[in-house]
Amino acid sequence: MDWNILEKHFSGARLGRYSAARGGNTALAALDYACNLQLAEAMMPLLNTVEIALRNAINARLVAKYHRADWWRAWLNLEKKCPSYLSTIDLAFCNCASESGR
Repeated sequence: MDWNILEKHFSGARLGRYSAARGGNTALAALDYACNLQLAEAMMPLLNTVEIALRNAINARLVAKYHRADWWRAWLNLEKKCPSYLSTIDLAFCNCASESGR
């Protein structure tokens, strides 16, 4: 990666720590930045999997706690507070559940 190109697109605050860590050597700093990008890219599938597993585990615990699949209704006490919003909230939760692969 070329340091001058990086400076055109990213803030000095973002790039400054790379340059400082390499004693002002922008060639090594650009290499470090490129390596950091590759590391972040490599971690995304793992983070995605962890996020889905955590969300599903939280949902399972809340289903068990409230003894119902639509636990958010009990949690928010929606039947009493705002019954007119139930269909909108149910639709949002159903869309999220279908996107997570459940």
